[in-house]
Amino acid sequence: MRQVLANSFQEYQPLAGQAYKSGDLETFRTLSSRMLDIIKAQDKLLSSSDDFLVGAWIDDARTMLDGADDWTADLFELNARALVTTWGLNKNGSLIDYSNRQWAGLTGDYYYRRWKTYVDNRLNKLEHGTDFTDPDWFDYGWQWANRKSDEDGYGFATEAADDVDQKALGKIILDQYSVTAMDDVTDGGTAVERTNLALGHDVTDEDTGTVVPDVTDGNTDTGWTQTGKTDATLVVDLGGTYSITGAGITPCSRSRPTSRCATRSRSGTARDGSR
Repeated sequence: MRQVLANSFQEYQPLAGQAYKSGDLETFRTLSSRMLDIIKAQDKLLSSSDDFLVGAWIDDARTMLDGADDWTADLFELNARALVTTWGLNKNGSLIDYSNRQWAGLTGDYYYRRWKTYVDNRLNKLEHGTDFTDPDWFDYGWQWANRKSDEDGYGFATEAADDVDQKALGKIILDQYSVTAMDDVTDGGTAVERTNLALGHDVTDEDTGTVVPDVTDGNTDTGWTQTGKTDATLVVDLGGTYSITGAGITPCSRSRPTSRCATRSRSGTARDGSR
C-alpha cells in the first residue's frame, strides 16, 4: 500500500502542474487536493508500523549516549533531522532531500506542510491573481531540522499507532488513491511533455504590421518592449494547425526597464497566422 500511494502521487503531481500552468483552477484544485489527501493517507499508514516512524529515529539519536546532557541530545537530534531533510548546511543545498524517507511524522508534518504551501500559493494565484514566491526550501528544511522533540508540538510518536485498521485503510487506498482509480478524477488524463509550438516563429505587432524581435527565441533573458507603448496585440504565425493545451507569456519585469525581459512563447491549436 505504501508503494501504491507513492506511485499515485507521482502521477497526480505533474497533472496538477500542467493544470496550474494552463490556468485551469478547478482541475488544479481537484488534483492538488487529492495530492494532499494521499500524503495524509500515507502518513496514517506509516504510523501503523514500528519500522516507519521518524519519532523512533529521533529518539534513538537523542538517547544514543547514556547520560548525555541536553545540549548533546539536542545536537544529535539536529543531525538526525538534517540527515533526512537538508543533508547538511546551506552550502550543500543541492543535496536537500538526498536521504528522504517515507516515515510517519516526517511525511505528515515536514512533507505535508511543504506541499500544502506549494498548493496554497498556486491556488491563491489562480483564484485571486496573488503573486507569490515559494519559500527557500532549504531554509524551510533547516528550520524543521532545528526543532526539538522535547518542546511542545515538535515531538513524534516512537511506537506504532494501535488504532489504525490496516485492512480497512488498505481498501480505501485501493478504492480512492490507486493509479487505476485515477480515471474518476482525471478523466483518463496523463502527464504529457509540452512542446513550444511558437518557438522561432515570426511575431507581428498587429497595430503596425512589423515583425517584433526576441519574443519566441526561447531565451528568457531577451524580449520585446517599445517606449511609450502600453498595449499591443501580437500575432504568432505557427505555420500550421495544432491542438493547443495551454499558452503562457512572461511579461517584462519592472526592474528591467530595457528591452531585456523574460518571455515564454505560446504553445498549442491555432490556424496559420492566428493569435
